[in-house]
Amino acid sequence: MILYVNNILNYILGPHILVLVMDQTKKYTHVIDFINDLHAEGRYSFTKEEITGVFKGDLKQGLNRQVNKKRILWIRRGFYIIIPNEYIHSGILPPPLFIDDLMKFIGKPYYVALSSAAALYGSSHQQLQAFHVMIPGPERNINVGGVKVRFFVKKDFKSGEKIRHKTDTGYIRISIPELTALDLVAYESRIGGINRIITILNELEAQIRPEQLLREASEYRSIIIAQRLGYLLDLVNKSETTELLAGWIAAENPPYSVLKPGGNYNDCQRDSRWKIIANVDIECDI
Repeated sequence: MILYVNNILNYILGPHILVLVMDQTKKYTHVIDFINDLHAEGRYSFTKEEITGVFKGDLKQGLNRQVNKKRILWIRRGFYIIIPNEYIHSGILPPPLFIDDLMKFIGKPYYVALSSAAALYGSSHQQLQAFHVMIPGPERNINVGGVKVRFFVKKDFKSGEKIRHKTDTGYIRISIPELTALDLVAYESRIGGINRIITILNELEAQIRPEQLLREASEYRSIIIAQRLGYLLDLVNKSETTELLAGWIAAENPPYSVLKPGGNYNDCQRDSRWKIIANVDIECDI
């Protein structure tokens, strides 16, 4: 009933409100019993406030005992994740199973982004070092017990069109493929560089819809990002994917821009289709 009530209340009150409903008539003397009951309801996380309301005894000692046994992990002040039996050996709970609850707890809108979003669309060429989440304001990264969540700030963050991706615990919000591609280019220097980005784009390109790509690019914060993305997509696969985007770029007639910000661009090849100065060598597995 806990998960069911949470889902109903979240639907009524909005996606960014964490509603914690426990049976206040049931009291626990052992943290493990509380954890097992939550997990039986499909939950992988809880807050200290939530357990405080139903626990009798030394809560600090009980929580520490389960942390030491690797049954739970404290990843944010007042927020714990449950490590079920199938993950105890690694001690790492996949972030998609708790990220929505965590962001509701933090109180910020979000979407799974960049390499992590691409991976959910089947682009898994490289093992991810951290789970990427886009948010509108600064937040400390999480790196606890092998669980790594890296936050990226987008000042012009918009709710926009996101996908509600089904997980074992409910739904999470991820960027649509077209927005994912634009974000990958915009943040390329922070997630491995252009060579890594084009490898991801090679696998993501099949998911990109030309009309939606044009729509997202025209609303993005910089036409330069669209120019760079178009150039990279053409390197991946010259197809109808970029035709509408190229027509828009031609109509806007932006000035030439370098493919890689900074660095020397003298005597570099110029691409007239995208108004791009190719000032970096592309080396990738495509």
